[in-house]
Order: sequence, then C-alpha cells, then structure tokens
Amino acid sequence: MKGKKIRKILTAMGLAGVLLLTAGCGSSGTTAASSSGSAASSADSAQSSAAAAASEETETTSSTSETAAAESAVSASSETGTTDEQESAVGMANPWSETQDLEEAAAGSGIRLEAPMEGLPEHDGSPMNFWKYLWMDDVIEARYENINDEMIIRASSSKEKQDLSGDYTEYSQTWTEYFKGVEVECMGDGETVNLAYFDSNDIHFSIGYQMGDEGRGLSVDELSSLIMGMYAERVGTTE
Repeated sequence: MKGKKIRKILTAMGLAGVLLLTAGCGSSGTTAASSSGSAASSADSAQSSAAAAASEETETTSSTSETAAAESAVSASSETGTTDEQESAVGMANPWSETQDLEEAAAGSGIRLEAPMEGLPEHDGSPMNFWKYLWMDDVIEARYENINDEMIIRASSSKEKQDLSGDYTEYSQTWTEYFKGVEVECMGDGETVNLAYFDSNDIHFSIGYQMGDEGRGLSVDELSSLIMGMYAERVGTTE
C-alpha cells in the first residue's frame, strides 16, 4: 500500500513538474515573442524617423536652394538696374557745343567773351595756349592747356560762383584781392589761386586753374594780368 501511495505521489509531483515546465516555456515564449515584437516595432520606428529626417533635410535643402536662387535673381536685377542707370546717365545729351570760332560761340551762348590770348601763364617752362571755346545757353567758356595744366575761363549773365565754375572743392583758403577796383574772390592754398570769381559789366566770371589741385595754381600777378585782359558782354537772345 505504501508503495502505491509513493508512486501516486511521485506521479503527481511529475505531472506538476511537467505543468510548471510547460507554463514556464509558455511564459518564456510569450516574453520572447513580446521582445521580438518590441524590437520590430523599434526598427519600424527608427526607419520612420530616418525617413522623416531625410524628407525634412530634402525640404530644407530645396528651400535653401530656392532662397539662394531668389537672392541671386534680386542681386542680378539690382546690378542690371545699376548698369542701366549708368548707361542712361552716359547716354544723356551733352549740353555743350565746341568751336574755335568766337563768333559762333557768342551767337550760340548769347555772351561774347574777349578772352586773353597773350601774356598767358607759363608753368614748368610750358606756356599756356588757347585750345577752344565751349558754349551752351547763357554760358561761354574759353579753355587753355599746356603740357601739364588746364585753365578754364567762363562767363554768364545768370550763373555765378560754383554753379558757373562747376568746382565744388573745399579749398583750405579763401581770400579777396582787388585789381583796379574789381573785387575778386580767390580760393587755393593762400599763395596760389586755383579758382577765382568776379563780376564786371553785369557778367559773372570764373577762372579755374588746375581746379582741386592746391599748390599748383596761379600767382596773384598772373591772375591780375588775366582779369585785366578780358571782357565780356551780352550780345542778344539765343535761339
């Protein structure tokens, strides 16, 4: 009897062990399956993240390229506009006409300028020589030159000072000289004159010698000789 009981107990214990082992295997399988599923899910998530990052990078690159292209187009447009403006400025009609004939310049400008032709300044051993007349409405110019320098005398009944000379240089010195009752405003370095203004016979005059180049101007005696040797008057209405 005791032997049968022992066998029953052992059999029961064996069945319980088998059941426990089976349950354990089932639990392990479930855990493994769950881990496998989690790994697969993580892989899918990583792939999705990588795809999203790649898509975002592509969109960013595309956006950057479009922005760069737009900026390039604006820059090109700006440069083109600047070039067009320059070409437009260069293409403006020159208001000046030129001639060697005083009568033609007087008729065209309405001002007759008897500019000095003798006793002209001589610098660096090179005498100043008359070159040509230039004129436009109510302004006449006599231009002179030598090897290194240029001198410009202008006269007008309406324009004066800087509007007449076209020289807006800020000279270091400005002073007044008087030549036979004519008051002359002088500009330069204080010793030599680069620019001078005076009025006579209701006409405004400007004399420029190497304008803007201080230290390379006319002496006071040279300026006096020029002024005493010139005359201007109105000669009628221009066409």
